[in-house]
Amino acid sequence: MTAYRFLPILLTAFAFLLPAHSSADAPAGESWFTIESPNFRVHHTLPLEPYARSVTQAFERSLPVIEQRMNWRMPRPLDVVVMDPSDSANGLAMSFPNTHIELFSSPFAADSPLGSYTSWTDELAMHELTHIVANDTGLGFYKVLRAVFGSWIKPNGFQPIWLTEGLAVYQETSLSNGGRGRSPLLDAMLRVAVLENKLNAYSYTSLDRFNDSVPWWPGGNTAYLMGYTIQALPTKGTENLPGKVSYENAGNFPFSPNRALRNVNGETWRKVWDSATTKLASRYSQPAGEKVACKLTNTGRHTGGHAVSSDGWIYFTEEDWNNGHHLARLRSDAPCGSDTVERLVRKRYSGPTQVAVAPGGKTVAYSAFDPGFETLFADIYLWSTDGSTQRVTKDARVRDPAFLDDDTLLFIRANADTSQSIVRKVISNEEEESVLFTSAPFERVSGLFSAKGRILFSLHDNKGHEKIHEIAYGKASPLLPQLDANREFEHNPFLAADGSVYFSASYGYGTQEIFRLAPGAKTAERVMASSSGYLDRPVLLSDGVTLLVQDYGLNGLDLARGPVQKLKGPSPQGSDLHEFMTGEKPFEFKTANLDLPASVPYSATGTTGIGLWPQYWFPEVFGTQDGWLAGASTSGNDALAYHKYFAMVQHDSRSNFPTYRAFYRNRSNKTAFHFEALQNNNYFSSIKQSHRNATYSLEAIFPLWDFSIAFGTAYRERHLFGAERKNMLLFNSISIDRTGKTPSAIAPNWGQYFSSFVGLFPSSKSETTFTDVRPQLGLFFRGLLPNHSIGLVASAGISTNRFLASNYYQGGGPSGTTESSFIVRGYPTDALFGTKVVTANLSYTFPLWQVHHGLGTAPIFLDNIGFRLLGDAGTANFMAIYNGKNFSFYEVGDLGRRKIFGAGGDLLIQGSLLYHIPVTVIVGGHYGFQKRHGGGSTFYLALGIGLDRGTGDRPKIEHSLYENKTPVLQNE
Repeated sequence: MTAYRFLPILLTAFAFLLPAHSSADAPAGESWFTIESPNFRVHHTLPLEPYARSVTQAFERSLPVIEQRMNWRMPRPLDVVVMDPSDSANGLAMSFPNTHIELFSSPFAADSPLGSYTSWTDELAMHELTHIVANDTGLGFYKVLRAVFGSWIKPNGFQPIWLTEGLAVYQETSLSNGGRGRSPLLDAMLRVAVLENKLNAYSYTSLDRFNDSVPWWPGGNTAYLMGYTIQALPTKGTENLPGKVSYENAGNFPFSPNRALRNVNGETWRKVWDSATTKLASRYSQPAGEKVACKLTNTGRHTGGHAVSSDGWIYFTEEDWNNGHHLARLRSDAPCGSDTVERLVRKRYSGPTQVAVAPGGKTVAYSAFDPGFETLFADIYLWSTDGSTQRVTKDARVRDPAFLDDDTLLFIRANADTSQSIVRKVISNEEEESVLFTSAPFERVSGLFSAKGRILFSLHDNKGHEKIHEIAYGKASPLLPQLDANREFEHNPFLAADGSVYFSASYGYGTQEIFRLAPGAKTAERVMASSSGYLDRPVLLSDGVTLLVQDYGLNGLDLARGPVQKLKGPSPQGSDLHEFMTGEKPFEFKTANLDLPASVPYSATGTTGIGLWPQYWFPEVFGTQDGWLAGASTSGNDALAYHKYFAMVQHDSRSNFPTYRAFYRNRSNKTAFHFEALQNNNYFSSIKQSHRNATYSLEAIFPLWDFSIAFGTAYRERHLFGAERKNMLLFNSISIDRTGKTPSAIAPNWGQYFSSFVGLFPSSKSETTFTDVRPQLGLFFRGLLPNHSIGLVASAGISTNRFLASNYYQGGGPSGTTESSFIVRGYPTDALFGTKVVTANLSYTFPLWQVHHGLGTAPIFLDNIGFRLLGDAGTANFMAIYNGKNFSFYEVGDLGRRKIFGAGGDLLIQGSLLYHIPVTVIVGGHYGFQKRHGGGSTFYLALGIGLDRGTGDRPKIEHSLYENKTPVLQNE
């Protein structure tokens, strides 16, 4: 059996390149308003109006400078949506299907490469505006294509991600005195890589890894940090090189990035990167301090957020390549390099790292992201030494827990107006809480710590100054005066028994070190500096002379232990990394703020950027097993008024009727109403016959906690080998998914999911009342190693209809052109058939080779090669009977009377093409043990381009009405 899915023309492949940043519709149930400035329409809810006004000023200041650097004038006005769906800072520059920008109103996290910002609103706006101006640029033949096809013809959107993101990081840095190009974490990353001769190494950040990166450190930061570095390095010789390269590419074939660079300075990206170590050697010729020799963990990324209990345990957040994210612990006196980690609670996502230990040592508080309906908020949990876990808050947007001496809990809460509060909460009384401090809007509060009745934290003023503060007598005051320097960042205070305050700090540029402020002192002294140049979160151990810190290394941030020192000299004043590489001084805008008009109610019909009107049409050509489909599609999405629609029509060479799909969805008050008209071809490959099936439906989808429930009705017309049935349907569906995988796994290896569909078909002229029930349950576990996956999936379809054409299920071997919910490998795709079908699938999946390499700047990248062992079983009330390889008839019997079993193995290959298109190749050998039912040896080849990156461990069960499975030959 050979199955395939391919896109035979290049224009069709481009469709998967367009949303380089995924769309994130605004939360439902809000009233929206618009600020109209000379060049922008900024849309906001009422609580976010101050944020929207700040963003509007930032965009208006940045636009003329960015357009001058990019040599391109942006279409006006541009729509910008500011919203608040997440505690994770983010921004989205959308070039398809509607050009607009979406910004989240959360500041950058203190422990991220974006943490050392001047103004997070300005830097976020400049970054996303760069994407819009750069991606809108189209020269020569691309202008002609855009006139024909519409908004998706944007060649700069098809560049490698490291070019597009590196350009935006360059602009956010160049147009400020902040940005990731001046982050001490980037400095540390480059310093360690140069000192250890790894910067150009094939095993580390080689050029071929910039686009798709690696799942370990620097992970998703690779395209941003390395993309910025490689474009900044030659800029000293060629002014504004990233902007000029982007402009040149807009008239070139987008998958040849070296051509644009040659046109600008005559070099290639390989030559630039090969010279990087030499260019950076003078900056990083010496370590920034002594090496912290006693490493306690080697997991990397952002392992830390630690606190020490009174009985000597270090509790921390671990981010491990093989094991995933956990609340974990190890002994404070553990031998150096032991890495003896005890993992206590799995965290589904990376995110807030800080933990806190109650004074008695029996309770640990930690924060974790909890996904809700269209939201990703952080909440506080308590873990007890008896192994129990308690959730303290629900959708409260809180993080950075700390304990007062009486075990009262403290945490930081994000507020709707972009301010942040320190909240005191009595755990034993859910209603009892009080606000101790609230920042001004746009200010960031982090690193909360409490001991001996004192409460410390760091406060970032959104102007490049972050100072350690203490709350005393209801007022928060800085411990040290603000310096004259433009940049100072003090983080994560720790109060020692003698009253000294230890904290990490970066003054000026270049390094982040550990400082100590003695009781009564007016200045802080340096007490620890690492060879990497980056230390964070000091905790003084019980001996009074040893510090537990986060220390940067090639793998990221890990826990380390070292002695308190007295370093000579004042606070370090390093040089500006961006200026070192580019020769550019920090930028200062000369324009004054605009006098913006009052907000007006949002209008969907008057807003083209995010409104109703389609801006493109798209050709679609698909190859099938026995023919081809060709057609066109368009869509529209209004992220604020919640209008979304899609329309597609295709010609199917195997049939004498067209196929089409059109839907409209509106979710103004969280409930989503979905209207759909669909006509498809249920094609039976064994006898090469097509059958027309049409469905017209209305569905209401209700979000409930972390799952959804839907109710709907539909009218269906179904044809099956001369029989025709028309019926109405009332249905309900439920879905919940709590699965995940460790970073090094290639298939889910923990969690479970459940879905169900229940349909009621009232009595009609051609059919009595019947039901359709389709449950599916999946369970996933780790295998022999942490990155091995065991999957167990059970699927069933039970229908009580009288005539098969009214409703049926079909299953058997997998096919790349059909998506049956009922899989038993080693058999024809139609071996199982009827009104009752049950299958079970057992899989064991493991990686063979974690490649994560490409071919230089060529548009091809190989992620993983893995293998999957399979075992399947199935039964139905109609079982195919074969005479050799020839189908004879379906044998009718009770469900479970006859069963088929299959086994096999699949080679799984995951990668990408053309920088943006995910590709999955599955090569399998399967065997069905019951030859009477068509079993035997089969070869399976599936090529998925631009499809889900899943490996098939989880069969798709379609609970929508719009996918009825391939029919089988039968008589009624």
